[in-house]
Amino acid sequence: MIQQITHITNLWAHFIVNTLITRGVYHFCIAPGSRSAPLTLALTALKSQYLESDQKNIELHTHFDERGLGFYALGISKSTQTPVAIITTSGTAVANLHPAVIESYQTQTPLIILSADRPPELLGCGANQAINQQQLFSGNVAHFQQLDLPARDLPLYQLVKSINQCMEYAVGAVSGIDPGPVHINCPFREPLYGDSDLQDYSDYIATYDEMARKQAAEQLSSATWSVDYDIAKFPKHSSNTLIIAGAISKAESDEVLALSRSTGWPIVADISSQLRLNGDTHIFHYADLIMASKASFEPLNAIEQVIQFGGRITSKRINQWVGRFKGEYKIVSRFHEKLDPHHKALQVKVPIEQYCNQVTYKGRSSSTSNILTRLNKKLDCWIDRELADGFSELSVVRTLSCILPAGTALFVGNSLSIRLMDMFAAPANRNPVYSNRGASGIDGVLATAIGSALNHPRGLTLLIGDTSLLHDLNSLSLARNIATPLVIIVLNNDGGSIFNLLPIDNQQDLKEAFFRCPHGLSFEAACQMFSINYVKPNSLESFKLGYLEAIDNNHCTLIEIAVPSDQATSKIKQIIQQVENLPC
Repeated sequence: MIQQITHITNLWAHFIVNTLITRGVYHFCIAPGSRSAPLTLALTALKSQYLESDQKNIELHTHFDERGLGFYALGISKSTQTPVAIITTSGTAVANLHPAVIESYQTQTPLIILSADRPPELLGCGANQAINQQQLFSGNVAHFQQLDLPARDLPLYQLVKSINQCMEYAVGAVSGIDPGPVHINCPFREPLYGDSDLQDYSDYIATYDEMARKQAAEQLSSATWSVDYDIAKFPKHSSNTLIIAGAISKAESDEVLALSRSTGWPIVADISSQLRLNGDTHIFHYADLIMASKASFEPLNAIEQVIQFGGRITSKRINQWVGRFKGEYKIVSRFHEKLDPHHKALQVKVPIEQYCNQVTYKGRSSSTSNILTRLNKKLDCWIDRELADGFSELSVVRTLSCILPAGTALFVGNSLSIRLMDMFAAPANRNPVYSNRGASGIDGVLATAIGSALNHPRGLTLLIGDTSLLHDLNSLSLARNIATPLVIIVLNNDGGSIFNLLPIDNQQDLKEAFFRCPHGLSFEAACQMFSINYVKPNSLESFKLGYLEAIDNNHCTLIEIAVPSDQATSKIKQIIQQVENLPC
């Protein structure tokens, strides 16, 4: 433990970040700034100390854009399943984290926001870069903690206790609170870089009782993302049961698949379920299209019970069908957050693994399941035929799902990208799938994907729309430094072409100007600016060759798929019309 340091502010900064490290925070994302200098300096010193002692590997990440940095941290937390800390200076730098904090809160992903702040005497008086940062994120954090100004007459134990409490909130160890982002506001007076002379703080540090520290560590040593669960109401024994898999983890998806195999209950798998790219015969990969088929309605009407694991279903047709469903409907999740837009389900708060392991029913595939299996196989062959010819967003998505190498990850952007993958992906190599489906925004997708890629040495592929990429373009600066295969496939249909599906065909000018917002831009110059490899294929074959070469190299490649603005949406409408009359 340090005994000498230049200033009380630096000592407090040391205790703040060291407490986080001892509680399992190893990734720190740092934005440049002067007011946050005490935290940054403390981190760099601690990283060196831990490295020399070979105790912990502290990773420090930087980015000049706080909005991108926040999403980058979110991606790291998603893929590592650990809390990640973000450090910013005061003012609007903190506010730029808000979109990432919202997504973090919506998806129960733990982020620790350490925002440096001006002291009270510099607030509300016109001082530079001074805003009201208390409760800045309002109801979008699991917990807010306002720290005191560093002072000798305030005990270090109280500071450490506050940071410990914040960690409990972040990982979901507080009863009734889901894991999520925590905001710690840290006011600092100058000097921010310390004084010229070392000061002796041994007496002050001695007041930090050793036994109290050990007790705090023991209380948190078992803190994980798990939460206490209620006694679950388990399903009735019925062969006419349908499983819907929403946004769940890989471990949870394994348990759901095992449940399906033992009970014979078929699975409708969302692209975020970690099951959509799994070729198991118990999984129905084209549920969105099956729901569009008139032939599917009769067997689906025989379903007596729906058990949904996780939430945030991508398919509008599946959501509509669940809304009309008249039987028993349960949603199983370990989180407190409500996942039922229809307000009709019994939500069972219990770990999914626990729920699946206590279902005793053993059965075989029902007639409904057999009909869905036939439809699934028919659609698989039919989609291949429909998309075999021509170079389009749909055929690129289908091809990508088939050639994703095993062991690599897929990140799917929002809007049209995730819908195309959900509708048309072929199951192949069980690749892990990431997305930002908490608030389903198109901002920060690139940065989140790059953060997620850090934990996938064999590579990650991002499928993203052009407008979404434009939102986060300066995060390409993060991509150029990556040392693993990162492939960005941008579907450039010149704007928000998903709005072509809006029911306002008689107001085309209004749709173009205020919804689709065409931009007429290409991404080649941006790749040159950020030293990113650039490929622009004009056929499916050239796309395959370009992609397979890109995913085999330890750098970033952007593949631009330039297509007419109405191509994908016109083809979707055509396919849906054909599927509606597809026989069993």
